[in-house]
Amino acid sequence: MFTFGLRLRAAIVFYALALNPAAAQEPKTAEVKGNVVHENELILHGYVAELEDLVHHGRTLYTDVPPDGLFLIREVPYGDYVLRITNYYGTTIAEQFVTVREHQTPVDVRLPSDGPRPASGNVSLRELRNPPAAKAVGAAMAGQRFAQSGQYERAAQELRKAVRISPEYALAHSNLAVQYIRLGQYEQASGEIDQALAISGPNPSDLCNQAFVRIALQHYDEAAVSAREALAIDPGLAAAHYLLGTVLLLRPEARAEAIAHLERAAPAMEGARAALARMRVGH
Repeated sequence: MFTFGLRLRAAIVFYALALNPAAAQEPKTAEVKGNVVHENELILHGYVAELEDLVHHGRTLYTDVPPDGLFLIREVPYGDYVLRITNYYGTTIAEQFVTVREHQTPVDVRLPSDGPRPASGNVSLRELRNPPAAKAVGAAMAGQRFAQSGQYERAAQELRKAVRISPEYALAHSNLAVQYIRLGQYEQASGEIDQALAISGPNPSDLCNQAFVRIALQHYDEAAVSAREALAIDPGLAAAHYLLGTVLLLRPEARAEAIAHLERAAPAMEGARAALARMRVGH
């Protein structure tokens, strides 16, 4: 019932604007101030505040949430919005309805204690000193949405825009590398992964992607190093076990170790199960 009421109200507002072009050309605006609070976290990083206009679908305003949780979105036209707090991958952490009007009061958003964590994980000092600009975050999120719909080249275009605006945006470099992998552009992917690792420091996700790219480029010894580094950080990471097992299969003397890694990966990775099945048939 509430959703229907919002849709009806939106239709009425849109109709009124259509009858009054002057009002549509010069909308009144306000600043939307907010405070993101999480009971278990004193420093926030990796969150984005997003305002989606319920009348003009597709018009969305973004800003990154600073470490103190206080954010500001300027020049927001009066109207009804959905305020979402997302991570840099676009996963919604919390949302609520907001009506923007004159003398706008600050909005408090409390994150669920058991909800998804920020996408960035551990944050390097370099990242804290160089947080991404709001436009870079918006481009990165647009890129993620294109990627989710299979438009990898358009996703790469948006992510290239993000890193041009904010060169220290590690997550955008990581996601751009993923698009290059999907497009089969492994040299470009390798460069973006190197950038991400230089900014954020070693992390299992980038190291696994690095191992995959090095396998694709037939740099097998280097791929094994990347996979081992990922496992040193996260010993249970199935993808790293699978990649390392795949590389080690190329060395007859490392067959036993390869099988051990593939068996660790098998519960989660279909490729590992298939590799083990082929080995049993061949044996």
